[in-house]
Amino acid sequence: MADLTDNNEGITEVIPKALGEYLLGAVDPLDEYYDQFPASNMTLRTPSVSILMQAPEFSPSLNPYPVNPVDPADIVNSKSNLNYVVGEYDAKIQMDLWTGNKEERDDLTDALFNALNPDVTPMGLRLVLEEYFGCIASFLYVGHNFEDSEITSQTDEWRTTFELLVTCKAVRTKKEFIIETTPTPQEIEETGEINNDVVVE
Repeated sequence: MADLTDNNEGITEVIPKALGEYLLGAVDPLDEYYDQFPASNMTLRTPSVSILMQAPEFSPSLNPYPVNPVDPADIVNSKSNLNYVVGEYDAKIQMDLWTGNKEERDDLTDALFNALNPDVTPMGLRLVLEEYFGCIASFLYVGHNFEDSEITSQTDEWRTTFELLVTCKAVRTKKEFIIETTPTPQEIEETGEINNDVVVE
């Protein structure tokens, strides 16, 4: 499917991508990450993780506020897109670790726990979402479960299912009128430079 966005992506796309890329760098043996649950006919590379983000819940803010300063180069006909934090998203994430044997699974389960909690105080993981207005996503490890069965043992498919919670700001873009103020001749003479201020009307 074609990508219909031309700048910042949606959080259901950005968050799994940011988490997957972080884990590939933080847990050396990991070979791949998938942003969806693998299909039954898919050739799975191991060790790998699949990251499935559920539909987020939205909590509106009583006092939305702008983020990111206005770039004068983006002002067209006295208008510019302004980004407002309008609330917060909370969502559950199912992350599955896929390995080829039980020992590897146990070792990587521990490595992933450490990667999801790089600091002792506070616990959890915080990632900057460069593709979503530079917001910070906070991940909280809830627990994990070993998906063992007779079938998985026979197919050498050893899996750990992690449950995570993620929180990040919700951003809304709106086109606003911008008032551009220019310095007086006296100010230019005193400072020796022109410094345009941008004000939201």
